[in-house]
Amino acid sequence: MRVVNSMNNKFDKVRRPPTAPPVYRPQPVPAALQKKRSPGQPLQTNRAPIVPAVYRPEPKSSLVSQMKTRPVAPPVYRPQPTPKVLQTKRPIGSPGAIQRSQILPGRGIGNVVQRDLDLKTALRTENSRYLIDPADNTVLYSVMGAIPPRPSGLYQRTMDQTSGYPHILLNAWRPNVRFLSKEEALKSSPVKGKPGQYEYTQKGFIDSVKRFSLRGLGGDVLSPPEVGERPTIGVFGKNDCYAFGDALQNLMHMNGELPLWQTGRKKKNVHVTKHDPRDLELQVGDMMRHIYVDNPHCKYHAATVVAKDGESLVTLEGHVSKNLKRPQFLIHGGVRDFASREVLGGYGDEVEITPLESLNPDVVAEERDDFVRRFQRMMGDDTEFGFMTAQINLGFARTDEFPRRIHRARLARQRELEELRRGGWVRRMHKKWERSLQAGGRTTMNNSIEGNRFIDNDML
Repeated sequence: MRVVNSMNNKFDKVRRPPTAPPVYRPQPVPAALQKKRSPGQPLQTNRAPIVPAVYRPEPKSSLVSQMKTRPVAPPVYRPQPTPKVLQTKRPIGSPGAIQRSQILPGRGIGNVVQRDLDLKTALRTENSRYLIDPADNTVLYSVMGAIPPRPSGLYQRTMDQTSGYPHILLNAWRPNVRFLSKEEALKSSPVKGKPGQYEYTQKGFIDSVKRFSLRGLGGDVLSPPEVGERPTIGVFGKNDCYAFGDALQNLMHMNGELPLWQTGRKKKNVHVTKHDPRDLELQVGDMMRHIYVDNPHCKYHAATVVAKDGESLVTLEGHVSKNLKRPQFLIHGGVRDFASREVLGGYGDEVEITPLESLNPDVVAEERDDFVRRFQRMMGDDTEFGFMTAQINLGFARTDEFPRRIHRARLARQRELEELRRGGWVRRMHKKWERSLQAGGRTTMNNSIEGNRFIDNDML
């Protein structure tokens, strides 16, 4: 037994770590040992100050030491989307309201954009009423008070501003036009088992297959984004400069946007290097077509003037040699500037000028019907015939905004008439009519809100 006890004592000495002596904590003198005090004498205690606790080193466990010594990998980076709380909330405005530029995704234009135009790099017209960003010439900017580009109803108007301080508010005009790209028009093929669907291979670092349908692309034109002032007309089809210029002139003629002062100008061909500068003056709605000589790639290039500022001409152009999905705005210093590059290239200086006022109204009406029918073919059930039409020509149609505006106009008309009835306008007009009969005079009755016009001025 002594041997076993001695062995246990040895193991206990080895296992038990050294223990610190107990802390001295002085205790107050018990009440039984305290002296008695008189009733008025204050209580006295002989308490010593409390000694702070003694530091007791604790043994480190093996688990804690391993956790501290092992290297820990950093947390995995997980990118989070921008929370909606931090984004500016822009409600869908009522038609006609102007908001900051927003382009909704899925419309072929891009994501939400809030662009500040840099005046240092922007292209300007003569009096700086119209500006173009060289990085994106599918948008035309105009200062407040400038005449909107023509034809009216083709553009989606939003509001932007210039960069720097102070900011200058600008109108941004985006045409509601969709061209078929070269891949869509020339390199696409029908999708098996899905009528109306087409696909093509987009080349890049990693090739990808893109699919589209004419109804999908045309549907974006018929139902533009619910932002700003929405367009009432949309154009869809081939990227062709002359067909698009002809469509712009046709739409202007349909809207009655002819020049106020018509001088009887006729269609003519001029040589820009030899003609009198007065023969090269153009107005909004006129179309220029530069006829090339000895150009193996193209026979001509045409453009229609949609805005004018001094001698500067703003054109909205398609170009068959460019891979475009949207038309481009360009600023020219006149007809000579429009043809200057090709003239220097040796392709001739002959330009055909077609004034808007020179168009025959009957011919314009027939062409307008053709444009409408072509758009209907593209959206029709015969997808193969519609695709062939979109490959060779253009069509246009009214958007879903057009019936909305008609409905709002009718409601406004009804409100005006209701206000006139409440104000007693009908009763007053009836009394005037009775007085005119009693006086033996003659009157002209009508239902217009302007009232009656009496021939006898004494009866008014």
